[in-house]
Amino acid sequence: MKNNKKNERVKFYGHAMKLSNEQRTRAVEMLEAGVNQAVIAREFGVHRSTKCRLQSKFRETNTVADRPRAGRPRVTTLRQDRTIRLMHLRNRLKTATQTASEIPGRNIPVVSPHTVLSRLRGFGIRCRRPFV
Repeated sequence: MKNNKKNERVKFYGHAMKLSNEQRTRAVEMLEAGVNQAVIAREFGVHRSTKCRLQSKFRETNTVADRPRAGRPRVTTLRQDRTIRLMHLRNRLKTATQTASEIPGRNIPVVSPHTVLSRLRGFGIRCRRPFV
């Protein structure tokens, strides 16, 4: 990821990078000013179809903010995700079950080992069973 102003983007753990609301607003203003979509896409570092979808969303809702999404809420917070990552980087032989028993969940008493594995996978860490 480049550090210049043009390609300034927001990173969410385990997910694709996305434009901030300010960048979306700027892109829609450029589209309404008549700037070519390919030029805008190149400037923000996204595909042309992203700008097309952004423009159609703005026409429908008159806003560039994300729409509410359906789905189950996350069990862990971003801080807990970082803690899980650090625990496994400090002790590579720690199992997901051990980590799950040490991390309290947001609304539940214990996080499942499967959740720990998913969070580690999101960070690009493979949890291995220790060889005995």
